[in-house]
Amino acid sequence: MLVAKNASGENVGFVSYHVNYSSWEGAAGIHIGDLWVSPVWRNLGIGGALLKHVIEANQHRRIDVFVVKDNDARFFYERFGFKEQTQWKLYRSEPGV
Repeated sequence: MLVAKNASGENVGFVSYHVNYSSWEGAAGIHIGDLWVSPVWRNLGIGGALLKHVIEANQHRRIDVFVVKDNDARFFYERFGFKEQTQWKLYRSEPGV
């Protein structure tokens, strides 16, 4: 996890990510679990700086992130070269079902 702080030392954003492994591809990759910036600190480049750090630290790895279809965050990731993966479909099991 990487945390962004303001000049006063307060947390204003973070990105959580971890190494995963694709048996399909036979290689390790990175999964971004969450990237969040406090609403009052958005549009100042903080989210981009956090994402650039993950990309630069993992230049030779695949990086995945899930984005809800109607969330404008998908445009943010596309600006950094991420592309929608249409060949995969999410399946989920809910507790008690």
